[in-house]
Amino acid sequence: NIVSARMLIPREFGALTALFGIILVGHVASLGLQAVTARRLAVNPGQSEQIISATARVTVMVATAVGAFVAASTLVLTPVLKLDSYWPVVLCGATLVPLTIMGAEAGVAQGTSRWGSLTAIFLGNGIGRVTGGTIALIIAPNTTSAMIGIAVGSWLPVLAGAKLLLGHS
Repeated sequence: NIVSARMLIPREFGALTALFGIILVGHVASLGLQAVTARRLAVNPGQSEQIISATARVTVMVATAVGAFVAASTLVLTPVLKLDSYWPVVLCGATLVPLTIMGAEAGVAQGTSRWGSLTAIFLGNGIGRVTGGTIALIIAPNTTSAMIGIAVGSWLPVLAGAKLLLGHS
């Protein structure tokens, strides 16, 4: 947000800030997955394999639903946000998929007391989004470019942490 405020014209910055708000609301699913997964693992450590397997299945469904819902809302949100293209909203949906997956990964790490992994998940995601978004804004200072960078920066750490959901540590 700080970087984009310096690099974007006010209209583009306003649109990106609105998209950040959508991401913030969409991120609630991620927090729910984290809390439920962490609690189930902490309460039933002997069933961790089954819990992680079920979490992985549910996460795919929830992440897909959240991302698809936001991407499909482009027909409404693009004119409301006065965007020049549908791509920023579609990319917002694409960003919410890895953020939702990240919640499940964080829940597995938290529920199994893997504090280093939990730290890496949050740092990787934050650094990935800031780095991706900043590089994209340097290349082309506009809302679509920023969302491309943020989406890429969100996917890379999640893919690196996917082994937590696959039951490997």
